[in-house]
Amino acid sequence: MQIIRWFLDLWVPEKPEPPRPRIPPEPDINADAPVLERLKARWLREGTDPYPPEPPERVRQVFRELGFEATPDVIEMYGVIGGMDMPDNVFWRLWPLDEISAEPPREHGVVFSDYMLSCWNYFLSPVSAEQSAVYVYHYDSRPPILVAPSLEAFFERYLAEGENFMNCC
Repeated sequence: MQIIRWFLDLWVPEKPEPPRPRIPPEPDINADAPVLERLKARWLREGTDPYPPEPPERVRQVFRELGFEATPDVIEMYGVIGGMDMPDNVFWRLWPLDEISAEPPREHGVVFSDYMLSCWNYFLSPVSAEQSAVYVYHYDSRPPILVAPSLEAFFERYLAEGENFMNCC
């Protein structure tokens, strides 16, 4: 009988692992906190290690060198999160300023992030003196597509929809 159990153990697949628990909401981050603070807390909770903040003048300098003005929302973003080495759990990555400055200027705006290791890139394009819109470029025959009228709207959708938002356009 023990031989039969041993044999069955070899051939019968193991029980599947139970699904991983979802990451619980951050208890000390209020849902009313600024979107960048909520993002930073989420990434730290996931194990994504964002770069330290960048000073405003450095952000302005990099964008000017690429032929664009850094709007206050862009300066604020890099003042909270200086970029990321690795994508987060949704496979999105905010580029550090050194990487942005190494990318040639584009007519559409400044490339600032990518999804799924540059399957497509996201551009910032100033739409007013105060904010930049976010466009996605898929590397096909389509022109860049507007995905959010502002960085705040982009990040709010990103937090709410995650990978579904990244795959929407």
